[in-house]
Amino acid sequence: MFLIKAYLDVKVSRDLFLYNPLLCAVKAKARKCVEELRKAGGVIDIPQFKLGKRLYMGVDLCLAAAHGDVEQLRCWEAAGSELIEADYDGRTALHVAVNHHQIDAVRYLMQQGLDPFVVDDFGTTPMSEAKRKNFKDIINVINEELAKRKASKENDSDSKEKSSAEPSQEQDSAEGTSTQ
Repeated sequence: MFLIKAYLDVKVSRDLFLYNPLLCAVKAKARKCVEELRKAGGVIDIPQFKLGKRLYMGVDLCLAAAHGDVEQLRCWEAAGSELIEADYDGRTALHVAVNHHQIDAVRYLMQQGLDPFVVDDFGTTPMSEAKRKNFKDIINVINEELAKRKASKENDSDSKEKSSAEPSQEQDSAEGTSTQ
């Protein structure tokens, strides 16, 4: 982090391939470095000739997912990337992780909120791909994570209902009652 403090302009500096420090840290899977660069104001800056920022990220996310490289996915997320970015075929990292039977990547992407029902350019979804290939373990992971999301939403709405149903002390005081 010495370089960040002393010398490096995290927004302007580039290497031989025109990658800025944050993109280099992501590619190196150096998550702590990614986090420090973000704190110092670093942003993902993809060179113009590299497909365009969103498509480049989508392709790289899909490549990481194909290899089950959860650490690379975490680095992209820590760098500020949206994990939902798609490749040139509209496929997300979740589509590719399912297709390549990368269960840890599927679990991670589902935990990050990716939608298993998003449709790619071929009309397929991660869930339909898992069913077509009869990946029962992947289907189970997707269903488990969907159940967790549903339970979490229900808990959130229950706690909101409880907090709005409980009268505040100010209301009690205004009515002449005490909650003590």
